[in-house]
Amino acid sequence: MKIVDSKKWHSILKWDYMPNFQTCHRNNADESFEAEYYEDIEITHLLNNVFDLLKSEGSSNARLTGKMGSGKTTFLHYLKRIISKKVIADKVCFTIIRAGRVDTDDYKESLRGLIIQKSFKVFFKDAGYEDDFNRINEQPIKRQEKINKFFDFYGNKSNLFKKSLIVVLDDMDTVKDENDIKNIIVSFKSICGSGQAINKWVSLRETTFKSYSEELHNELTFFQQPFILPQVSLFDIVNKRISYKNTNGINPFSDDLCKKILKLKNGSIRDALGILNMILHYTNPPQKNQSEAIIQNWFEKSAITTLLKQNEVPNIHTEEFITVFNYPIAYDLLHIIQFTHVKSHIFSITGKIATYYRGQDFDGIFRLLENQLDPILNILLSNNLITFQHDIYKLTYKAKIIVSFSQEHYNKTCEAISKNDLEDMDDSYWGTLSKQINYKKYVEDININRTE
Repeated sequence: MKIVDSKKWHSILKWDYMPNFQTCHRNNADESFEAEYYEDIEITHLLNNVFDLLKSEGSSNARLTGKMGSGKTTFLHYLKRIISKKVIADKVCFTIIRAGRVDTDDYKESLRGLIIQKSFKVFFKDAGYEDDFNRINEQPIKRQEKINKFFDFYGNKSNLFKKSLIVVLDDMDTVKDENDIKNIIVSFKSICGSGQAINKWVSLRETTFKSYSEELHNELTFFQQPFILPQVSLFDIVNKRISYKNTNGINPFSDDLCKKILKLKNGSIRDALGILNMILHYTNPPQKNQSEAIIQNWFEKSAITTLLKQNEVPNIHTEEFITVFNYPIAYDLLHIIQFTHVKSHIFSITGKIATYYRGQDFDGIFRLLENQLDPILNILLSNNLITFQHDIYKLTYKAKIIVSFSQEHYNKTCEAISKNDLEDMDDSYWGTLSKQINYKKYVEDININRTE
């Protein structure tokens, strides 16, 4: 399966320009950034809460949390641009530092350097004191002494600066060692001083914040104002990106597919956009132009190719999953477990399908033994396709993605990928997979028989 030149889709999708499937804050042009950034009602509500804090008197120390890849950094850059165009632009100088750039071997000195170059430089230039910043910065003294001089200069002319400085420490999650994080946080608070003129923010993932020790949580209570970035619709984001330079452009990704991909990537907008981009490159266009609904259906069916090629979902027609020779037991189990969850029921239904349906493709009667069930259940567990708690088996979301695709399309795609690697498998393996099984009916029939 070769990568498709996405330009082949442009005429069908009515695209004059390729939409941006990366984070939009990478583009420094104000026009394109704001045109591509999707602000829904919840983001607007969050912005209003931030503005209320920035307008208030006193400390504005805060922390922003959200899911991995949900757009925290992009939101901060968007906020920075919005602030520059609002009335509060006369009150706030908003600067962003990436924690990942702090050298943990010498975090204090490294952090001082970043604060000087990314924050104080902007702060002084904004107030018309760029020459004074350069004069202090060029002195052959230690960075902390420079920072002290910046504070002294500001203290003597605070009425002329008119703005307060906000220093945001972003990307806290890129620092893995908790002791390093604590040292950076402590240094960040002390380097920036305690005056109201310098307000400190941190940005990190919700899960990371919850995983911290009590001691680190206590350090983070300093950033007392919590803001939580809401989950934004991936479908709406893609629509916004496409419409930016393509007035009548078609969105090939349905809302349902966008939700599937976003959930598969644990809410990461960044990663989900990357998968959608790959789907575009692995999907061959039809021979003629089609309606948006038909194109979206085309992409939704074809998405499994990308998910398999990118190892987002496993191909369960490989040697690892074929524990019973020449028999697709893993595939049957996933489809059965979506309807029934007790092991005895699962075995009964799997056995019935093996004996009376799939077994017809083999010489004689095919019987599935109970001791053949445990090995494949363990393999499905180890591959995070099922869970087992309180004697109940359930599908993970990754497995639900697999069973959501039509049997024919998933199996044929896997066959195209796997057939050359499964030399020991004869055509009967793929032949029996060509049959469409109504798993739900088998489960219902077994349950009816038990109650009679």
